[in-house]
Amino acid sequence: SFSYLELCRLMMVLSDNWATNLLIQALGMENINARAEQLGLEHFEINRMMMDFTAVKENRENYITAMDMAVLLHHIYELRHTIYGHEMWNILGRQQFRDILPFHWGEDVIFHHKTGSLDCVEHDAGIIETMNGDFCFVLLISHLCNDKAKQLGAQMGLIMKEFVEDALP
Repeated sequence: SFSYLELCRLMMVLSDNWATNLLIQALGMENINARAEQLGLEHFEINRMMMDFTAVKENRENYITAMDMAVLLHHIYELRHTIYGHEMWNILGRQQFRDILPFHWGEDVIFHHKTGSLDCVEHDAGIIETMNGDFCFVLLISHLCNDKAKQLGAQMGLIMKEFVEDALP
């Protein structure tokens, strides 16, 4: 058996769909959607479990916009010095998949982020702390071959990081 915290770690750090589904089942889609609404996520919806291809065929999809993702990350960022937020912030900082936005940054650059991948879908969203301030990057790519999307995302990540570190006053 796993604690909810252990399931959260598996879900966030390893993108474990089994852990995600257990959490969705335990919390309930209605409760998750209600909490998202309370947080101000305007277009967020959980309508199915992960990898539920029957639900996909029935057009029951999960949705999040780039702005909703930024709002959610900002919420965690704002709470990072509290007991609740500190653990979530640390979990985001241990993300194991660094093949999109932080690909060209080097292993020493900490990026508190979450990735997501499906067929022809690649997402990466997180917060980077720099000498010029802290910045939220959200990249949602769909309808593009995964390999191409990752390459494009890695190039965009390099440009974004260089901009916030070098171009800003």
